[in-house]
Formats: sequence, C-alpha cells, structure tokens
Amino acid sequence: MRLSHLFDALVCRLYLSRRPDKKCASQTNRILVITYDAIGDMVMTTPVLECLKKVFPDSEMDILCSPRNADIIRYCDYISELFALNLNSGKSFAEWRTLSLLRKKSYARIINLFDEAGDLALAKISSLSNKIYSLPIVYKNQRQQRILSYVDKYFKFSRENKANSFTERMFCILNLFEQNIPDVFEYKICIPSQVKSNAVKRLGLSQGNGIVFNPDGSRKDNSLSESMIINILTTLLKQYERVIVFPYGLMGQVLNKNTELSKNKRLAIIDTENIIDVVITVEYAAEVLTTDTALAHFAIACERPVTIIKARSDEVLIFDPPYGDFEIVPAKVKGFLGGFDVNDVMNKLRLNKPEAKGGPK
Repeated sequence: MRLSHLFDALVCRLYLSRRPDKKCASQTNRILVITYDAIGDMVMTTPVLECLKKVFPDSEMDILCSPRNADIIRYCDYISELFALNLNSGKSFAEWRTLSLLRKKSYARIINLFDEAGDLALAKISSLSNKIYSLPIVYKNQRQQRILSYVDKYFKFSRENKANSFTERMFCILNLFEQNIPDVFEYKICIPSQVKSNAVKRLGLSQGNGIVFNPDGSRKDNSLSESMIINILTTLLKQYERVIVFPYGLMGQVLNKNTELSKNKRLAIIDTENIIDVVITVEYAAEVLTTDTALAHFAIACERPVTIIKARSDEVLIFDPPYGDFEIVPAKVKGFLGGFDVNDVMNKLRLNKPEAKGGPK
C-alpha cells in the first residue's frame, strides 16, 4: 500500500470514529445540502438548490461546498449559511473543526448531492448524521467501496433514474421526498447590483460588446495548444471589434510570447480577481467561445450564446447545457483538443450565424 493511501485510510478511520450524539436530537428545522466541488457543477446545481428550498419552505438551508465554487451561490437569498471545505482531498485541522461544528448543529435533514464522493469524502459525510438522504454513490475504486459498505447504514438512497444532463441527475434526489422532477429549469447566478457595478467599473466592461475567448480548461485534454490558440485568436481579431481574454494559463503564455497579438487594439485583456468577475465579464459580452464547460454554463446562466470546443463521448454528454443558445465544435483528444480547424470554429459563431439556436428546455 502506498504511504498516501495508508495516510488516507488513517484519516478515514478517524472521521468514521466521530458520530453525532444520539441524545442530541434535532431541535431545529434546518437542513444541510452537500454539493459537488467543481465550479461548472455548482452552476448546474443551482436550479436543484432552489427547488429544494421550495420543497422545504419553512427550513433554513445551509450549503456545504468547496472553497472554489462558494462564490457561485454566495449571494443566493434562499441560502442561510455556506460552509466551504474540500471533501475529497482536505485533511486540515480547519476542516476537522468545520465538520465538528456541522455535527453540533443537529440538522433536521442532510441531503447529499455529491454522488462521486471518494473514500475520504464518504467518511466525512457519514460522520455528520445517522441518516443522510443521498443520490446513489457512483463507483470510483475499491477503497471507496469498502468505506461505502461500512457507512451504507447511515444513507437513504434515491432511485437511479436515467438522466440526460447533470442537472437532471441531481434532481433525482427529489424521489426521496415524493417530488417530481420539473420539466423546465434554469441556471441562476445571483450577484448583488452593487457588486456588479463595482466589478464593471474596475474591469472596464461595456454591455453587449465583443466575444469572450477562453481556450483553457482544467486539464490538457480540454484545452487548446498554443498554435491553435494563436490561429483562432488571430482570426477572431480580424472579424470582431472586441475580443475578450483572460491572461492566465495557456492564454497568458501566448500573450507573453506574442507582443503583436497582446498589443492589438481590438484585444481586451481582463484581469479578474475572482470567479464572479468572470461571470460578470461573460454577462457583458455578446457571445462566448470556450473549451471549459464552466464558462459555457456561465454563458447559459447569463443568457449569452456560447460555442463550446469539446471532445465527444457518452461520459461528457451530460455536461452539455440542457437548454439555451449553444453550439458544439466536436474535437478529438490528441494531448490537447484537436481534430478540427479554425473554419470549423468560425462557422459556429453567431457573427456568421445570426439566428440563435437552442431554446428553453
């Protein structure tokens, strides 16, 4: 056994030893919802959270999420309190203290939407309550399955329903509360007007102006190579009056190496401070071109047309937007995304396709 696995096993055992006090029955009508840790996943979960609040209108609803996606829901008025920690990886004393605090709150209900919880995450979640309402846990590895067999008694799982999108999969939790999955839903990112106006002024944004181009995903296999970034960016600058980019990752490297591109008067380099800045930048653009599905879901939430360059497989289809004005440029993974050319991308953009596609779900 690798030392890292041995350490994880010891931490799991430590969390599994912590149980809520049986004498401390819930004295509140408060509920806790546990969510996914990725930014795009949180955007896709917003209609589910709003629906759960309607299912339990008299309950205060707290959210357990990751530090990186907390801002997506921080300003939602249906959320009472946010707790941020890394379920699948965090092992700090601060996280131990946060989980101890959550145990003491004696929630009336704990609802788990994180159906890809690994062994460490399962140990943490199961320590919070003797009854957890949960989506069925997706198989990850044998370590996870060993923990699951031990903590299974604390979980009440919803039925497995066939879902065409990530959001519909999250909605399956409603089965446990005898609620139907809604036919229509929408993503919402709540941003107070003062926060938005401050960001617009600081970033120098203007409404409905330009295309956001983001060639960076979270991994190499959902990002573009430097040569493809240069080709697409050069073409966009010829056709759009304003091209908006973020100076990070591969795009930052391209701009540092190509001063002619970085000094182009049509190029707007937006240096954001946080994820809300990115959302506001998308809202103030006319359209979006991205390899990152999180940015695609921002566009859908902001009702902006989006073109997504992404590999196609059964595993990733559920992360396509379930509604809205979007186009897909099919790609193959060749280290970076490949198997397409610049014309394939330009033909999908709204500059060349003025009629919006898609529509409400």
